[in-house]
Amino acid sequence: MPLAAGGRLGYRAPGDLPGLAWYREAHSDYVQLLVETGVPGLLVGLWAGLAALAAARRDAWLFAALAGVLIHAFVDFDLQIPAIPALFVVLAALPRGQGVRSSSQPGS
Repeated sequence: MPLAAGGRLGYRAPGDLPGLAWYREAHSDYVQLLVETGVPGLLVGLWAGLAALAAARRDAWLFAALAGVLIHAFVDFDLQIPAIPALFVVLAALPRGQGVRSSSQPGS
């Protein structure tokens, strides 16, 4: 429905336009990041994701867990649910097993 404001006809929101579908969120975290922050923001987000993957490349299970979240973000907005990025950050921050010894080894 057009609104009259100040002598002009207009619409309050694009969703009010007939024949136009309007969505609040994209069903891709990468598209959403691009729309909200532009190309620089998308590049920073991709760099952060790739840096997390690069750090986890020696641990196959950790790499698979992180890659699974990042790949699924192409088709859904998982990273908008606070528990998922929190778990991603915790997994990405796990020690990589450098210098970890069990108590049964000599010299510990």
